Amino acid sequence: MMRSLILIAAIFTTLTAWGQEAQLAQQYFRDGEFEKAAVLYEKLYKQSNFNDFYFDRYVESLLSLDAFDECEQVIKKQLRRDPENVQLYVTYGKLFERQVLDEQADEQYRLAIEKMPKDQFAITRLANAFMVLTKYDLAIETYERGSELLKDKEAFAYNLGELYRRKGDSAKMIESYLNSIETNPGRTNSVKAIFQRYLLPEDFQELQAQLYTLIQEKPDAVFYPEMLSWVFIQQKDYRSAFRQARALDRRLRENGGRVYRIGEIAANDKAYDAAIMAYDYIVAEKGPSSSFYIDAKRESLRCKRRQLVEGYDYSPEELKQLEKEYESFLDEFGRSKLTANIVLELAELEALYINDLDKAIVLLNEMIEYPNVNPAIQAMGKINLADYYLMQGERWEATLLYSQVDKAFKEDLLGHEARFRNAKLSYYTG
Repeated sequence: MMRSLILIAAIFTTLTAWGQEAQLAQQYFRDGEFEKAAVLYEKLYKQSNFNDFYFDRYVESLLSLDAFDECEQVIKKQLRRDPENVQLYVTYGKLFERQVLDEQADEQYRLAIEKMPKDQFAITRLANAFMVLTKYDLAIETYERGSELLKDKEAFAYNLGELYRRKGDSAKMIESYLNSIETNPGRTNSVKAIFQRYLLPEDFQELQAQLYTLIQEKPDAVFYPEMLSWVFIQQKDYRSAFRQARALDRRLRENGGRVYRIGEIAANDKAYDAAIMAYDYIVAEKGPSSSFYIDAKRESLRCKRRQLVEGYDYSPEELKQLEKEYESFLDEFGRSKLTANIVLELAELEALYINDLDKAIVLLNEMIEYPNVNPAIQAMGKINLADYYLMQGERWEATLLYSQVDKAFKEDLLGHEARFRNAKLSYYTG
């Protein structure tokens, strides 16, 4: 028992000392004291059974001291110990490059690629070694040869995309990232994020052109037209985005969901024509059986209204047509708590644009009495109704409604708004 305890204590002491030496070596290396760092890293390298990390730090320390001959001997010994480790040729090439022996350096880099094993992890490590040295062409060559060895031309497509990005080759970057989606569609969102971050406006034209080609070459791949629709959205070409979404919706026999999302995006960006096209497609082609039917019809109506009133350029005929569509909606879906918002909008249209205050007042008086109507919508209806009464000179009706909302929503913005309007009314009327 005592011998076991002594052995454990000895091992613990050794590990502690080793850890302290590793920390000290790292400190020397960071401080630029490479002579001291080299001594410690050589010791750690030998004690750790030729650990790669300690070897790399040992070599870096020697290179920083211009101890080229000693460094070469260390690299050669490591190559004899581990001839399958092709990264050692990169280290050897770096040694020659430090001595401005470019031909010898290139020879070692070429050896690394030639001797590269048929192993995805080893290929990636070698390419990363070249990337660290900013030798992007050699890293690209590594991945291309790796693809040949693995007989999988898209195995490193994503990695190649990053390399071409670093090189500033947008066309090849786009090509590589698009190829990577084919083998792994789950990468689509990360590829979109990369495109959004790094592509210039003119690069999106290249992306669009490549997508058109891929769609023709691989008509069964869904992710390419989806990506093209996304590209159109980035360019704010919502009509084209809608056309792509519509084509996919028909082809995949969907319920209109992707088209509805295009409508939402276009509407939020005030591209009302495209939004209306998207919503009306769902209404016309999907019909009442679609779960998006009611929402699409409602949002189409709202877009038409915004298009008129925000543009300040509308005719009495256009207003009457919009009024007719609102009434048609209410005839189809009824007048209840579910359509109270639509009634609120129609009343505003009647009062402020068609100048039919009486009709607006009737609509709102009905709406605020709907069973189980949302209290906030009811309160908004009362505030608007009070405004319309005031426009007709009905001061007492107006102040009564403002007071009701103030009382019901005392600590809410609606209550504050009603209280403010009531106070303003009292101020001006005495």
